[in-house]
Amino acid sequence: MLPSYPKQAQKKSDGNPPPAASYNQTRKKNIRTSLSRQVLSSHRADSRYMEVVRKIAAVLISKKNRRIIIAGHERPDGDTAGASLALALALESLGKKTEVRSRWPLPEYLNFLQEEKIGDASPKVRIKIGVAPLQKKYDVAVILECSDLKRAGDVIKKSQVRTIINIDHHASYGNFGDINYVDKNSSAVSCQVFHIIKAMGLRITPKVAECLYTGILTDTGKFQQRNTTPEAFAIASELLKAGIDITRINENVYSGKSLAALMLLGRALSSVRVFDKKIAFITLSREDFSQTGAVESDTEEIINYPFMIKGVDISVMMRENPDGRIKVSMRSRIIDSGGGEDRRRRGGCDLLKIATAYGGGGHKYAAGFSVSKNAAAAVVVDMEKIRDDILSKIKSAL
Repeated sequence: MLPSYPKQAQKKSDGNPPPAASYNQTRKKNIRTSLSRQVLSSHRADSRYMEVVRKIAAVLISKKNRRIIIAGHERPDGDTAGASLALALALESLGKKTEVRSRWPLPEYLNFLQEEKIGDASPKVRIKIGVAPLQKKYDVAVILECSDLKRAGDVIKKSQVRTIINIDHHASYGNFGDINYVDKNSSAVSCQVFHIIKAMGLRITPKVAECLYTGILTDTGKFQQRNTTPEAFAIASELLKAGIDITRINENVYSGKSLAALMLLGRALSSVRVFDKKIAFITLSREDFSQTGAVESDTEEIINYPFMIKGVDISVMMRENPDGRIKVSMRSRIIDSGGGEDRRRRGGCDLLKIATAYGGGGHKYAAGFSVSKNAAAAVVVDMEKIRDDILSKIKSAL
């Protein structure tokens, strides 16, 4: 059952009116408490999500379900990694045998999440790399942020597991699970996992909180993107109370860049081109990676830099992978100005429709897709032509 937030104890009145200063302080405190309670319970107020969260919690704590595998999308980011490890730690506190799997290793800046305890001198690798052996069987598989099992790298086959739980917050999703918890309004899958852990009646430990906070922080772009909700701030507040060190998290995530990553950033910024004063493109070739020594994970956050240019509302980053695939990421922001009847809204291009046309997915204002070498040869010739095609679609959508 989802936890209820206890009301503050009320002092009995002696029949006399309180002093003005005391009354005002008490009133402000009660308003703050009331608002906090409303925000914290806003997600739980939706009966659809309450029901599925309780159902997932019941499955996970069931004594018959002891062997649980957790997997997220390809090339794990902070949200997928944080949510996976947080859920694994929570389930292990119940004596469950958990296994977190991925076809791809974590980016180096996220390795601190794999520590058993905060500050471990020699953290072990908690995420197992590669496909689960076919002979292994599991009671439950929890799949995070994937439209299907292929998106998780096919780390497990349906025949290996009795119950599949699908948890996602993307607008492009698939109901492939036996239980599907899809909340397109959630800022991050880490928010959804937070609710599940609370529904299981478990305490949010400092390490679990660190993993979840990292997920929310990175998926909301430091709480600056359009998908940042009151719920995200409320959960972050709860995680802070659990004992996280936000300075440590920020230093690991944002201040641990390599020289190669900074050199790649320089090349990315040199490639920026702006169209119609509001649409920016960044291009990174295979040579940019090979000549700087940078890796794919070093591109994190680069797409947000063009938003520093006045008037730019849409940022598109195109990068050429070693295998010849062209990976395209797109971001759109909405700027509100004025007030009342004079309020004006700028930006807000539906990028999901564009990504879907290329076989991709994501959110309305943050989406992406890949063009394989073969497909590129059939449809377009080079990155410049891909850029022109995307630009045309964006202009038509605005």
